[in-house]
Amino acid sequence: MTVFCDLDGTLLDISEKFHRIYSHLLREHGHEPMEKGDYWKLRRSGLTTPDILARTGAESLLARYESGFLDRVEDREWMTFDTVFDGVPDLLRRIRTAGRVVLVTLRRDRQALAWQLSHTRLADHLDLVLSGHEPQREAWQLKAGLVREALPDCDFSSSWFIGDMATDIRAGKALGCRTAAVLTGMAGENSLRLLDPDFILAGINDLATKVGL
Repeated sequence: MTVFCDLDGTLLDISEKFHRIYSHLLREHGHEPMEKGDYWKLRRSGLTTPDILARTGAESLLARYESGFLDRVEDREWMTFDTVFDGVPDLLRRIRTAGRVVLVTLRRDRQALAWQLSHTRLADHLDLVLSGHEPQREAWQLKAGLVREALPDCDFSSSWFIGDMATDIRAGKALGCRTAAVLTGMAGENSLRLLDPDFILAGINDLATKVGL
C-alpha cells in the first residue's frame, strides 16, 4: 500500500502562517485585518483573495498583496509558524509498517521545502518526496504526472491519495487511487464533497480507521 500525501493543510497546519502574512501585509498598507477565525471561515467558504480583501476595504492592494504573499509563504522566517498536526508522526510510522508514504507537493522552493521537512522532522517519516512547480500546467495534472514518472509500477488501485484541495482529489482519481479529503486545510467541506472523494475526514489521523491501521 502506498499513501500519497499533500503537505500544506494535510500534514502541516499552515493556518497561523497564512493569517500572519495576511495581517502583516494589510497593516503594512494601513488596513486592519480580520481575526484569524473570520479569515479562515471566508477562505474555506470559497471566497477569492479579492473578495476577502474587499471585506476590509483593501481590494486596491490585490497586486501588492499577491506579490508579498508569494515572497513570504515559503520563507523560513514565516514557515516557522507552520506546525505538524498532532498525531501525524505516529500515523506515518503506522502506515510505513504496512506500506510507504510519498509526499506530493507543488512547493516552488525545493531548498526551503527540504529545510522545513528537516526542521519539523517530517523527513524522518517519508519514503519519497515529489515536488514540482509548473504554472503552465493544471496543478492536479502536475501532481499525477510527478507520481506516474517516479513510480510507474505502483499498484494505484491499492493506494490512497490524501489532501485538502481539489488538486489532490483530482490527481488521486486520475491515478486510480482511493481518495480522502481532509478538512484541515484550504478548502471547505461543501466544495470537497462536489469532487466525490471516497472519504471526507476531519483530519488525516482519521485515515487510520479507514485503512485498518
